[in-house]
Amino acid sequence: MDTTDGDNKKKSESTPKNDGVMETVEERKAKVEKGRSLSQLKISNIDSPSHPLFEQAVAVLAAAFCGTTKTIPEQTSAWCITGQVHLCPWTETPSQEHQDIQKHWARLGFIYGVDTGGCFCVQDEAEEGAPVVAAVVCDPPPKYKELHSPDPEPKPELSPPAILKRDESINVRLGHFANLVMDFHSKNVQDKPHWNVQMLGVSPTNQGKRYSSHLLKHLHALAETFGVDLYLETVGDKNKAVFERAGYRVMDSMVMSHATAKDEVTMLLMKSCTGEDMQHKRLGKILN
Repeated sequence: MDTTDGDNKKKSESTPKNDGVMETVEERKAKVEKGRSLSQLKISNIDSPSHPLFEQAVAVLAAAFCGTTKTIPEQTSAWCITGQVHLCPWTETPSQEHQDIQKHWARLGFIYGVDTGGCFCVQDEAEEGAPVVAAVVCDPPPKYKELHSPDPEPKPELSPPAILKRDESINVRLGHFANLVMDFHSKNVQDKPHWNVQMLGVSPTNQGKRYSSHLLKHLHALAETFGVDLYLETVGDKNKAVFERAGYRVMDSMVMSHATAKDEVTMLLMKSCTGEDMQHKRLGKILN
């Protein structure tokens, strides 16, 4: 999973402040974002493939995971496709086949995620057309599903991109990754009801604006309502730092490798302080 909402920034030109001190573009941007009203950010629950924001959310998630020449790709999906770890933006625009795979996987995530009631997106109503700027696919706890899962719709048929039929190694790595993550997650979480953040992304042109933080706060509020903790798996120091700032901590790590892959990937399981942990923290404050 990937936030892609952090540090993909370049040094940029400066302009003088009123006092003659140079003000960077980043500083001006921070002022604008600081003044942005949260009321201008709208979170919607995508409850079916026919939802009017479904396609936009899929496109945002796919683009975030794919990465660009300015943004870092999501590590595990890039590893599944190329067999390598990519810690920097691409030197060239990803091929159309690469983009097609990411969109196929994002669409699958949403198609099966909508049945749980755990798919959400953020629109920035301050922007023209109120575009979708971030999206998330979650697996909520059973109590939430009982209350919020929509009536299931027939699943649209999907034809996988031609490269997935041609290059079997991609499917082999994807299957290996899926099995490892399931075992890794189950070992740590066991049968405890929880909220699992499975896929999270911010559109490449909107990264660095803390849209993922806004989504995470929404998920934290939902999890706290149901008295459960949030878990997620992620890769990379950048994502680790983003989630730590949002209140997550590392619970376990796992090294993923495969005979068809050149590189190894270290995956982190992170847990947010909600549910019982939050109750204990509040009790501690009261007692102290």
